[in-house]
Amino acid sequence: MNFLRRLRDIGLKETHGSKERKRIRILNILIFISIVHALFFLIFDGFTGNFLSQKTGTLGIQLLLYLTVLFLHYKYHIQAARVLYLTLILAVLFYHSNYAFKGYYGEYQYLVVPLGALFFFDKKYIHYLSLLTAIAAFYVPNLYYQNYPEQYFGYLNASFLFVSVFVSISFFKRENDKNEYLLEQQGIKSI
Repeated sequence: MNFLRRLRDIGLKETHGSKERKRIRILNILIFISIVHALFFLIFDGFTGNFLSQKTGTLGIQLLLYLTVLFLHYKYHIQAARVLYLTLILAVLFYHSNYAFKGYYGEYQYLVVPLGALFFFDKKYIHYLSLLTAIAAFYVPNLYYQNYPEQYFGYLNASFLFVSVFVSISFFKRENDKNEYLLEQQGIKSI
């Protein structure tokens, strides 16, 4: 158990506040889940003899980049690790939506990127930039690749969905931050 706890706490310093500690731990857990996911499919494809060079290559690159994110955490480059992780998620979703699994409406998963930005960053411009990037990633590739008929992607319903979920989660995040701050202040006063 101590080993797992140390893995979860890679990149933590004593000076980090509780909010930052949560963010670091969550990203470490997400990284390990992503590493296990990539390793599983590499091993599974090896056992089943289903080694496709493109799939193996992309899984190998993903694995290396996830390990790079973990290394950045280990070296206390926390912001760079977060940016790389969210960029990697965006790139993986782009690849899956437009090449590996096109036509399966995986584009809706782009919503994960702005929600991740809400959790990992405090700067509002990063939140809004990630939302706009997710919306653009949803619509623009269909103009070039035409994965779907225009009547499915020609409307702004997905933009409305992305913005609605983003605003809702943003509201609850602000409320949670306020409540955590108040609890922290009460804890300081009682000492």
